[in-house]
Amino acid sequence: MSKTYLSYLGRYLNINYNNIMAIKKLSKKEIRKLEEEGRLRDYVEIWVDQHNHKLELLRTITSLIAAIASSVVLLKLLHIIN
Repeated sequence: MSKTYLSYLGRYLNINYNNIMAIKKLSKKEIRKLEEEGRLRDYVEIWVDQHNHKLELLRTITSLIAAIASSVVLLKLLHIIN
């Protein structure tokens, strides 16, 4: 890819995981402009977008574990279980 193409890519398209390499070739001024326009996504946001369903499952499992643990503590406090 030519440098000119990467500049246009960075300016006019939303940067996503498929063209992260284009971010590295943009100047700091171009990157700042994209950030101000809200069109540049950072690496963490891209990673979270790709792993969204796994993170939802993890959140559900940890919530279930917390609910079970709090129920056990409550039952022990009420002397229902030893």
